[in-house]
Amino acid sequence: MQQKLLALCGLLLLAACSPGGAPDREKAARFRTTPPSQLYFKNTRSFHYEQSPWKDTRMQRYKLRKFSGPERSPRIVPVILDNWMQDEAYLWFESPAGKPLDRCRLHWRHPRQEESGSYLLDNPTPAGYSRLGLSLYESLRQGHELRVEGPDSTFMPLFPDAEARSAFFTVLRDYFKLVEAR
Repeated sequence: MQQKLLALCGLLLLAACSPGGAPDREKAARFRTTPPSQLYFKNTRSFHYEQSPWKDTRMQRYKLRKFSGPERSPRIVPVILDNWMQDEAYLWFESPAGKPLDRCRLHWRHPRQEESGSYLLDNPTPAGYSRLGLSLYESLRQGHELRVEGPDSTFMPLFPDAEARSAFFTVLRDYFKLVEAR
């Protein structure tokens, strides 16, 4: 009887420690902000952004001032959404007109090597935008040329100059610090 009870306790302990519960915590922590990260962003970094309420929610939308005006905006504008009621922040992508991106295909090419590939945003959710943002960030760090597919299936440069790439890096670094991802 004691062996059965001991075996049952061992199984319960293994089930409680299994990695099956970790992804849920990891998923919740991916967008989680902390009071120090919020304080840093709001007191130091938010001055570089235009702040506005996002749609009919209690979230705040932060768009980098360098992206103001349609003539200065790249084809895809990164935006930080601060869901302060849930202590979360999300990376969001918009068109220069301020509309959320529903779907888009981005192509990358390494200028000195024969490597190329593409990214597809087909899941316009915070997790989908986060994956796309991280992919674009890594591509730009590796020196890839990025092009976005237009509505007429032509390709246009995504970040045509160093200033646009620098502004994109700024938003992503601020977002990573806000959610303490890097």
